[in-house]
Amino acid sequence: MNPIASTMMGTAEGFAVAGGKMRLVLSVTGLPANRAFGSHLHKLKCDDNKAGGHYQNVPFPDGGSASDPAFANPANEAWLDFTTDAAGAGHAETTVDWVPRAGQANAVIIHDMKTADGGVAGAKLACTNIPF
Repeated sequence: MNPIASTMMGTAEGFAVAGGKMRLVLSVTGLPANRAFGSHLHKLKCDDNKAGGHYQNVPFPDGGSASDPAFANPANEAWLDFTTDAAGAGHAETTVDWVPRAGQANAVIIHDMKTADGGVAGAKLACTNIPF
């Protein structure tokens, strides 16, 4: 078991807001202090922290790449990067200009590092299911 995941507790909430937008809120505790993490909305429910790939509002095309910056970006995916405080707590919020397709976005994953170009954020550390 990942030592970070064993000490972490948190919640993730997602809900539609006016104008066909979605707001996601993530709050976590029990992480290392003063450290950056990446976090994203993922396609599948948590299953041993896997949860499939990032949910993309406009999916990358057949033969394409999930990490193509044209599709893996904070406007087309829901990114919730955060930096923990001195007590190891973190909070992130994002609002995107879309609402996930029914049944196609099911979890929020916390990754080992801040999100880089193409949505790359390192190992999956923890997962929470998020009902829509």
